[in-house]
Amino acid sequence: MANQGTWADGLIIQAVADKFHLKIHIVETNPGFAEFNVIQAVNPSCELRLIYLGHVGEYHYVSSVPLVQCPDNLNEKPLVSAVTKRPVQSQNVLPISSVLDPFGLLNNRFNKIGFQPLDVGGLGDCFFRAVSHQLYGDPNGHVYIRMSGVEYMKDNPERFIESNTENCWIEYLSNMAKQGTWADGLIIQAVADKFHLKIHIVETNPGFAEFNVVQAVSPPCEPRLIYLGHVGEYHYVSSVPLVQYADTLEDQASISTTGKCKKRKLNENIQQKRNKYMKELMRRKRKVTGQQTQSLKKNKSKSQRKPEMSLKKYEQKCQEKPEKSTISNDNNDQIIHQLILKFQDVVSKGPVYICTCCDQLWYKHSVSSTVSIRASNPSTTKYLLNTKSEGNVEWLCKTCYNYLKKDKVPPCAAVNGMQFPCKPSFFDLNELECRLLAPRLAFQKLMEAPRGQQLKIHGNIVNVPADVANTVSSLPRLPNETGTIKVNLKRKLQYKSAALSLNIRPAKVQQAAVWLVNNKRLYKEQAITLNQNWSETTNSVSLNEHDEDNSDHSDHRECEVPDKISSGTSSKTQLDEDDWSEDEAENPCGVTDTMLTATNFLEENEPHCVLNVAPAEGNRPLSVFRDKHSEELAYPGIFVREKRPDNDERLTPVYYSDICKSEVRRSDRRVATCVENLFFKAKKLQMKALLGKSQVALRKCKGNHKSLKAGQLKHQGALEKLIHHDEGFNILKTLRGSPPY
Repeated sequence: MANQGTWADGLIIQAVADKFHLKIHIVETNPGFAEFNVIQAVNPSCELRLIYLGHVGEYHYVSSVPLVQCPDNLNEKPLVSAVTKRPVQSQNVLPISSVLDPFGLLNNRFNKIGFQPLDVGGLGDCFFRAVSHQLYGDPNGHVYIRMSGVEYMKDNPERFIESNTENCWIEYLSNMAKQGTWADGLIIQAVADKFHLKIHIVETNPGFAEFNVVQAVSPPCEPRLIYLGHVGEYHYVSSVPLVQYADTLEDQASISTTGKCKKRKLNENIQQKRNKYMKELMRRKRKVTGQQTQSLKKNKSKSQRKPEMSLKKYEQKCQEKPEKSTISNDNNDQIIHQLILKFQDVVSKGPVYICTCCDQLWYKHSVSSTVSIRASNPSTTKYLLNTKSEGNVEWLCKTCYNYLKKDKVPPCAAVNGMQFPCKPSFFDLNELECRLLAPRLAFQKLMEAPRGQQLKIHGNIVNVPADVANTVSSLPRLPNETGTIKVNLKRKLQYKSAALSLNIRPAKVQQAAVWLVNNKRLYKEQAITLNQNWSETTNSVSLNEHDEDNSDHSDHRECEVPDKISSGTSSKTQLDEDDWSEDEAENPCGVTDTMLTATNFLEENEPHCVLNVAPAEGNRPLSVFRDKHSEELAYPGIFVREKRPDNDERLTPVYYSDICKSEVRRSDRRVATCVENLFFKAKKLQMKALLGKSQVALRKCKGNHKSLKAGQLKHQGALEKLIHHDEGFNILKTLRGSPPY
């Protein structure tokens, strides 16, 4: 604050008032402030002296004189100090008109160096238009000036990037390249360096120096001098010499110290445009009225009665207006009620319309009758299944209709290999019974979402081969064919938790296994053979309760069969290579010594009746892509050990995504009711999409027109460069929940 030129703030003003025992009345010009602010000394030792100051625009203070002492023209005579009563030097005081009118101050400062300001327009491009006018005499070259400055900053970022603190460097360059972006210090310096300029900027802010100079750093030649004006920190203007300005002063009416000439010229331009618009409007009206005169002449008799009739009709309308309003309200209520009934009728039936071509379920608006397609193209009837559904009508979806209309086979047509194999009547197995017959076990971790309790998959699918023959042959034979036994399906026998736990019917499982091995080609390809003497060799297991003498040991007993099942896969499970046990890492809930029920929720007489099986223990997982028929092998209840036909065996090739949609929509709901198969399809589709995107990204060419090869990725920093170009980032665009999605 002790340095000259530092602006005064509230603290120094209060200190001056206390020091000199003053009561300072400050007259404000800002409409948002009070007209007068008073600052007076605190606890003065004598009577306060009154002084009056003016505050212009929050950046300049002026003194005052009494009206009797005030001269006729304050701008022509020197001001008088209210403290010293001595005249103030004119070179140190700005005229009040210059403070209030920045254009007048700019004009005065330009006159000192022999120039006059010239406004060349702008709206964000004013600096570049002014530089273009100075260099080429035409402000329309502002785009070239702007882009040249931006390109110079791109080529020399080390000189400018540290001065940019608000945005990232790339975002700053992209914004500055857009027309309408205001120029700042960085782009002004870049333009000066690019064109080897020495820019003299005349300021209108009284708090700034009169002239600021921005010149090129180490120019290869003598810099060129140009003069610009800066009005109120928001607008740049060009300049012309005084001699040139005097010759063209009448044409440059927009330049004026008061701005009145500029406003007058703007109003004249607006008035000219308005007159031109009104002339065009009247010409169009006359043209329209000329076309209407002929029709009016034909109805001359009617037109003569029109004023009288219109008056009567107007009176009738005024009288009937309230009645019509009530009628219109009733009509609106009826229309809304009809629309509600129509909506309820549309949504009353779900997707119950079966397409006779693709055997999929659709809504009413997606199907139409087959009468038209049978009449127009009888040759397409060989692709129809003659299936009738809702209303005893044969329906056809719009997708199949568009293909059949062009004599093409729909990809999802049932005759294109898009049908489920038929199940025999005895093949009514539950989920665990199907798992015991599956040569592949697809382990998934399904969790409930915190909101809505919808299921979601966590992690990947683990596809593990299973030994069906040993599993089926190790099942106990019960006295009754309809008898059931509790089975726990585990990943390893040493685990306490089970992947699936249900009651199964061993006789049903054995019957289905024999039928699959003898009749299905996919089972034969897997070389699965069963023990045909299962019913004779397997011991009968009694599920009767044990005597009370053996009840003390019932908690620790299980069937003797699990030992046989655990050894069914291979002898590898007998090794001690895996010392970790899930029992050590799993803590049962609650206090076990005080709970009434055991931690595994089994009664005392139940553990010996539970069968623990681990068909896939000791086997190595396989990829769902390398294992070609992993889905058909993992879900025998859906595909009944029949593999899907390849595209070579189909009439029309089909994508895997279309196969999934078709299987979910089919009238046979075996896929729609199997939750695990739905997640299996979703996960496989997601992995296929990522795999395809990554392959496409590696095949794409880069900016230097060189293709990316596998050997280039082995170099140091190649992957980082790929991610920097966002190629490794965009492959996740199809993955839900990822940032690119």
